[in-house]
Amino acid sequence: MTFVQDVLDGRRSIDDYENFKTAWEEFPPEDEEFHNAVGMLWAENIMWYREPEVLPYVVAARRQGQNLLQYVTERKDADLTAWRLWDLAQRRFQKEWLNPDVDLNMPTGEEPEPVHRTRPIGENFIQDVLDGQATSEDFEDYVTEWHNTAGSVPLHEWLGLLWPEYAIASTDEKALDYIIAARRRGQNLLEHLKETVDRTALEVWAETVKYAEQWRTPERSPSPKAYWG
Repeated sequence: MTFVQDVLDGRRSIDDYENFKTAWEEFPPEDEEFHNAVGMLWAENIMWYREPEVLPYVVAARRQGQNLLQYVTERKDADLTAWRLWDLAQRRFQKEWLNPDVDLNMPTGEEPEPVHRTRPIGENFIQDVLDGQATSEDFEDYVTEWHNTAGSVPLHEWLGLLWPEYAIASTDEKALDYIIAARRRGQNLLEHLKETVDRTALEVWAETVKYAEQWRTPERSPSPKAYWG
């Protein structure tokens, strides 16, 4: 019996995971890999190292008789977390999902290899993300590169953001995923949030309305001091 099956059957909750892991590590079976004991495919397991939301989504997928990729593919247009997991599977773990049951012998706990860009950093952060050359995790690297090279264009343009989008993303890291999702639909952040109903979107919206004046001319920064320094 696996951990996921125990959750499905009501014998455990997701919150019991750490106790389950501790018990397994104390007496690990000789012929069983940990992801099998949890009840995950190898592809699900390797994504779990990167994204903790994988476990509850695997449980939800099993309730529908699906694997994680099947489940998030059906829900990615209405659920931001599902979209993030789907995007992660498509960009970083395509090889694993070709044979999701196959253990690629990566030691437990080892972090996956980072994305290797095929073009130089800084052409446009958002476009690089859309093209699969970067991820939202690379945001600070692009900001650092701009400062290191004394960027000749405003920072928000270097990143591919409108000024109010940059202002919001700088103070609320959750906004970045919504900006990326907006660009995939050919929208800006404000347009996307008007069509998105979830708790996190409402939190980001609360930050967005603080910049009502800037949204009237979103391409224009209010002051050079905001990005030069």
